[in-house]
Amino acid sequence: MDYRIYYECLYQLLTNPPPEIKLGCISSSNILAAKLGDVDMEDNNLSSTIISEKEDDQQTKHCKKCGAELKDGSSYCSKCGTPTKRICSKCQTVLDDSQEYCPNCGTKYSDPTSSISIQDSPENEPVAIQKNRKPLLVALAIILLLVGGYFIYSALSKPNIETPNIETPNIERPNLEMMVEDFVKSHDYCRYYVYGEMGMPSCIKIGSNGDWIKIDSNPTNLENNVFNKSELEVYNDVFGFINRYFINNLGFSSVVIEKQNNTSYSMGYQTAESDLATAEWIYHPDKGLEVTYTLK
Repeated sequence: MDYRIYYECLYQLLTNPPPEIKLGCISSSNILAAKLGDVDMEDNNLSSTIISEKEDDQQTKHCKKCGAELKDGSSYCSKCGTPTKRICSKCQTVLDDSQEYCPNCGTKYSDPTSSISIQDSPENEPVAIQKNRKPLLVALAIILLLVGGYFIYSALSKPNIETPNIETPNIERPNLEMMVEDFVKSHDYCRYYVYGEMGMPSCIKIGSNGDWIKIDSNPTNLENNVFNKSELEVYNDVFGFINRYFINNLGFSSVVIEKQNNTSYSMGYQTAESDLATAEWIYHPDKGLEVTYTLK
């Protein structure tokens, strides 16, 4: 035998194997012999070798769910955990391939690799359960019809109640000058202190546009001493009368008067609101209490 031809054939087989021969199924010596003509591919011994090796490949088991290769004797797939044997889902009894029901508890076998259990399917339910569902469905349909009919009847039979148009009363803006005149008519003895007649300083001042009025309990800023006591008392009385008059007629609560009387110098400016005006006041020991009402 020419070994040069042998090595040349071996090199060709390793670099460019022929498609009709699989190296995984036939040993390298048989392939080389077949190439050199020493072994016929139709020989019975070579055929039996190929068949035996293919049978070994077919005996290798794979998982039904994920396709992973299973080891010999394994009860579960090492990749997805699927059982490799037919096991009863209730009592864990191992079943033969031909057994559809467990001989131990009578449970129907369900394939764990299937997404929907045959045992849980509606077609596999007992006939008695399927029959019992029909009355329940009919009763539910009747209840829904009754409830729906009630709401429809209520909506159709509900009377149309027209909402009355409630007109907001027009609140006239007060006229501060007219209010002062009305006060003087009912309190004539305060005329001199209100209008500043007979040499008496006026204790009120009205804005040029008539939007505000200022009431002063000490218009001349007299010092609070024994010499000015009598005059200060008169102005305080007049201030109290006219201030209460505007509190009542501008819609303020009587609580505002209490707050004004309890205001100290350290409290600074204080305010109060009504529907018609805003009140702002401040107290000073030498200037007394000054209150300004501004119309809205």
